Amino acid sequence: MATNIKTYGVQTARMLSGNMYFYRYSAEDGNEFYDAFPLIFMLRKRGNIFEGINFHYLNLTRRRELFDQVIKFMDTPTIEENSRILVKSYRKIIMMSRSYILGKITLHRYKRSNITSRITRISPENWSDAISSPSERFLIPNGGILSSSRIWRKTFQRIRD
Repeated sequence: MATNIKTYGVQTARMLSGNMYFYRYSAEDGNEFYDAFPLIFMLRKRGNIFEGINFHYLNLTRRRELFDQVIKFMDTPTIEENSRILVKSYRKIIMMSRSYILGKITLHRYKRSNITSRITRISPENWSDAISSPSERFLIPNGGILSSSRIWRKTFQRIRD
């Protein structure tokens, strides 16, 4: 399930803001649930902690909506090999504008030390395909699996609140 998305990019050891990444993640105790295979646009990095919007917290329709909002903040007029997101502008607007609530509610913090796989940087020309790939797996701390639809309902509830 989660390995197909790796074909959309290249492995990397370095993570830069504005790029899309995919990796295996193991959250620490204290989380109600988490995505074991995040697909994120990285927005900010501070030491071992980084933030990114994780598309997996949305159903496929909402992922497309979020993606359409995000690409308005690209540093190139069209999606090209070296395209990146202008993260300062995007992060500022998701924090301030209700119109960009999808970005705000999918913003999550991650610890670099909790990544348990190689990191794949998704090539910009594959961003659209990557967000459409059902590669999420939501886990609870004891190792149990939660259905994606349950997580999507929780996210939708947060949108309405």
